[in-house]
Amino acid sequence: YRRETLIDLIDKHIDSKSVLTLLTASPKNFASLGRIVRYEGIVEIIEKEYLTEEQKQITEISTGTFVFDKQWFLKIFSTMPPMRKLGEFGLPTALAVARENKEKYQVIKLENSEEWFGINTPEELEEADRQKSKEHKNKKTSE
Repeated sequence: YRRETLIDLIDKHIDSKSVLTLLTASPKNFASLGRIVRYEGIVEIIEKEYLTEEQKQITEISTGTFVFDKQWFLKIFSTMPPMRKLGEFGLPTALAVARENKEKYQVIKLENSEEWFGINTPEELEEADRQKSKEHKNKKTSE
């Protein structure tokens, strides 16, 4: 992310007095990712394993970038249930807890989704490393 993007995200979180702020994006390649489902003022993260055919058409995804009110998160963390069927604990569950407890949360969509790059496979990790090396070389050349 650009430095300004992260500063803006944190500032919006603090200003809103939310317990949780989530950053989302609409990347070009979203087929293998869960989706953000918005309806009637409610936001839900649906993991890819549970998407309906209709939800697969949604392009907005969670970047996995969360900002929390620390005291709230420490309070709920030990009681967070594991994610359905996956049996693992994940930050998306925190959004569900905030929503169910009627806590204030917000979901902010990246203006430039190209700032985000998801890493879910060894191949994506290799690509991220290539991009980082390329950026580092470009930075050194411009100095």
